[in-house]
Amino acid sequence: MSVTMNDSLVLRDDLDRRTESTLRPDQHLLVRRGDIAYNMMRMWQGACGLAEADGIVSPAYVVLQPKPNINSQFAYHWFKSARMIHLFWAYSHGLTEDRLRLYYDSFAEIPAAPPALEQQQKIADILDKWDQAICQTECLIAAKRKRFDRILWSTIGIGKSRQHQSKDWSQKELGDLVSFKSGGTPNRANASYWGGEIPWVSAKDLKVFEVDSSLETLTAAGAAKVNEAPAGAILLLVRGMGLFRDIPIGVAKRRIAFNQDIKALVPKSSVIPKFLAYALRAKRRSIMDRVESAGHGTGRLSTSFLEAIPVAFPDIAAQGEIVRLLDSAEYSINASVNYLSQMRVQKRGVMRKLLADGWRPGGNAK
Repeated sequence: MSVTMNDSLVLRDDLDRRTESTLRPDQHLLVRRGDIAYNMMRMWQGACGLAEADGIVSPAYVVLQPKPNINSQFAYHWFKSARMIHLFWAYSHGLTEDRLRLYYDSFAEIPAAPPALEQQQKIADILDKWDQAICQTECLIAAKRKRFDRILWSTIGIGKSRQHQSKDWSQKELGDLVSFKSGGTPNRANASYWGGEIPWVSAKDLKVFEVDSSLETLTAAGAAKVNEAPAGAILLLVRGMGLFRDIPIGVAKRRIAFNQDIKALVPKSSVIPKFLAYALRAKRRSIMDRVESAGHGTGRLSTSFLEAIPVAFPDIAAQGEIVRLLDSAEYSINASVNYLSQMRVQKRGVMRKLLADGWRPGGNAK
């Protein structure tokens, strides 16, 4: 089993990342159902897991066996609370945060005052219900994303070249459908360029499909030093380590500036901007196959490759119908993602209240 940040203890084979080990089974630590294992290197971030079955874990972990006066479900939630994570950080050793270690001897010295066993069970039951609701919402989001992909494949026709060869669909290279714009970064030493009203989009801002804001902004003077893109421009990350995992694509909802790691694709009149953005999203896997290494783990997409990407499209009316259908599925996903975010915030509030000194379920704070 492996400890994860958000999913407790999971079977190693269920992880997406490679977790090969050269150790024999007898060189691992035994973990029993109800034990808690924690990652010494990341416990200051809350990296621990509750075993729901017997198994083995890496010897780099610490395995805790709760004593009779501690409910293991409660302890797992308790170890995720802000107060306990702060204490785990305070009792960890290392010169820098990326080298911090929480050894068992230090863990054992942490002062703790858990409530009575009966109250622990009540607290654990409440927080378990929150976790179940969050898990159900995550499953709903995953199902909605699969539904979106099915709609995307059926409407834009991934893998359906015959449809694209019909008289109702045209095909052109991306370079014939858009003009490419390169971004840049104004001089950071000049304070008059920064902090204005114009979004300056970087990779960190391409986590949403429709982009209308950014973490950093420019003044008019700053925006004059770089290229800007109009509303409707497609924003495509062409340089960065994240390209080996995904191809971030967005559509500008307003006039924006952008940095040198992004290309802005300004569509011509034959395609609706959002339709073209969805068409590129449908091709993300094949685009990822063409990501080149620019050194130090950085990926790069060449402009010549992007310009040659074939794009099939119907007439404007049919494009609009496809966009409306995909928008509906996209908005449904976003609504569930926002709801999930609210649930996590609310759960943290419940945890603070439940785990505060002097508070008990069914009672009042002292």
